[in-house]
Amino acid sequence: MIGSFESILEELSKRNILFIVVGGVAVNLHGIPRMTYDIDILLKMEDENLRKFCSLMKEKGYKPKVPV
Repeated sequence: MIGSFESILEELSKRNILFIVVGGVAVNLHGIPRMTYDIDILLKMEDENLRKFCSLMKEKGYKPKVPV
């Protein structure tokens, strides 16, 4: 599962999407083991950054559960 997290993070970085990782994965990255099944990402709330993020997620087949 971490591999799929890494691929998403690499894509975000490659496309210059500004973000930070928070939650369980962030805790793991700091060396504290914690079971998690998702990744929590905090995006910089700028129109262009959000457009790039939504475009990437759409390309990857992800669909928002709430309107964006």
